[in-house]
Amino acid sequence: MPRADPESMALALRAYAESSELCRNQGKEARRTIENEFGMEAMVNGYIKIYDTWLAKNARRKGAEHSVRHLGHLRRQGQARD
Repeated sequence: MPRADPESMALALRAYAESSELCRNQGKEARRTIENEFGMEAMVNGYIKIYDTWLAKNARRKGAEHSVRHLGHLRRQGQARD
């Protein structure tokens, strides 16, 4: 919807006011998007990606095999909760 278009905004608001099904469907889709982007699983996967990157850099520098094994243990724990 264009930013400075009050007529388009009015039409969109009217569509919501006249259709509870439209509201419900878009609400469900919005919730699904938020859960996928910002839910616990997304957060954990983001942290794992950060740790993978950090560990890979440090493993090359220090040969940190123990840290990589420890990360595998943490992943298994996280997957057990899913």
